[in-house]
Amino acid sequence: MSIKIFSLDRVDPEEADEIRILLNENRIRFYETPPGNWGYSQAAIWLEDDTQIEKAHTLISNYQIEREKKAKIKYEKAVSSGKIKTFLQVCIENPLRTIIFSIVFLIILVMYLIKVIEHI
Repeated sequence: MSIKIFSLDRVDPEEADEIRILLNENRIRFYETPPGNWGYSQAAIWLEDDTQIEKAHTLISNYQIEREKKAKIKYEKAVSSGKIKTFLQVCIENPLRTIIFSIVFLIILVMYLIKVIEHI
């Protein structure tokens, strides 16, 4: 009986390729279903042998934990090197835009609150 082991919906192609390689390297037989033209079928990786489900789950879980760690390290390096700016940095670099957006936000908030109060 086939078992869905990994959904390919909204998955980075690089991650999907790495999952395929991981399963192949560990001799886990699988097949894929492509996404349907109208979103009717699900893109996924399915196990052919349900006796390998535990091994496949463990491998994929460990892979995703490592991928998350690497992504966090990459993000932290990008932030510390200034490639990715914090919200405060963006506000300081663009004070006029920040003031304009804040005023627009406050106007919308006040209009909403007035509408809510009218209905009470």
